[in-house]
Amino acid sequence: MSIQALSWCLKKEIPNPTAKLVLMILCNYANEHNASYPSEKHLAKLVGVSDRSIRRCITQLSDLGLLKIEQRIGTSNLYTILIGVDVDVHTPRTPTSYNTKEDTKVNNTKKGVDKYDQDFKDFWDAYPRKINKHNAHQKWIIAVKDFPTKKLTVCAIRFSNEIKNQRTEEKFVPHPSTWLNQKRFLDYENKNIEIKKQSLNNLAG
Repeated sequence: MSIQALSWCLKKEIPNPTAKLVLMILCNYANEHNASYPSEKHLAKLVGVSDRSIRRCITQLSDLGLLKIEQRIGTSNLYTILIGVDVDVHTPRTPTSYNTKEDTKVNNTKKGVDKYDQDFKDFWDAYPRKINKHNAHQKWIIAVKDFPTKKLTVCAIRFSNEIKNQRTEEKFVPHPSTWLNQKRFLDYENKNIEIKKQSLNNLAG
């Protein structure tokens, strides 16, 4: 926690009380360089608002010159609290070029940018429940540090086949991020479950 940043924040007049609360939380998480990097989802939980509201508040703080935003791929953004900057909070600067995650996703799509490599796509195609791809990718990156990518996909295929054989309802199938985070794939490392019409070479596109 940066006492200096928090003290500075308390003295600032910010028209939007929610935005001020967001800034206080960022100051509370700030390191010795006044840099902070909690996720938007975590901020939303602490403030009690939606992710979209958090993005609006962060954009407002940036436009007021109180916050510098550095977007980072695959992890949360880096926020630098601009302590010592004296601005008129009632007259925002020209809006910055900061984009929301939705805007970034649209722009990346237009540019043909794809952050998911083929190994993860194979896993995603194999896993029986498609939900929260971003979170799943984060857990995938961690899992493959100690487990072969191809083998992990094979485990997902075996798990999917077991789900089909048991006719398990989708609502009872764990999210892929949970399955990866809890290393449930280890349960299928040596299981001999018959795979029907599916393999690494013919995963559904």
